[in-house]
Amino acid sequence: MMSDDASAGAAAFDLTDCGLEPIHIPGRIQSFGYLVAVSPDWSIIHVSANLPELFGDPAATLVGRPLADYVTVDAMHDIRSRLQTLAGPDSVERLFRLRLTAAPERHDVAVHMSGPSIVIEIEPHPEDDPTDPMRFVRPMVDRIQGRRPSTGSASWRHGSCGR
Repeated sequence: MMSDDASAGAAAFDLTDCGLEPIHIPGRIQSFGYLVAVSPDWSIIHVSANLPELFGDPAATLVGRPLADYVTVDAMHDIRSRLQTLAGPDSVERLFRLRLTAAPERHDVAVHMSGPSIVIEIEPHPEDDPTDPMRFVRPMVDRIQGRRPSTGSASWRHGSCGR
């Protein structure tokens, strides 16, 4: 049973606080993530200030260059494939444990559209998580419910409000 203080705190939690997280503010991302937006021809048009840490070139150098100059051939293929499976204009597709660059680190990626731009959100994949159980669960739930893959911008694993 909860104490009065604990239940009052739980009742007072307001999901609108989620809007205060940096990932929901245009031009801002959470400190552990990266963001890159590309045009329909896959040229980089916007980057987060920290993306040079991942791609190795200054932000000013990145803009205008093809994304393929910075990510592996396999990563480009996987991102493009997921983009094709978007169920609608507000849907998000995710890739887990993606080897994005030539470095050995793996990343989790969310891809979605914003107008004509392709937005790619990137975060490091936890080293202690060798598998992604969601890759099994979500398609099964979608099949059971008889619908296309899940849509909407659900909470990103590390960005969940009210943790």
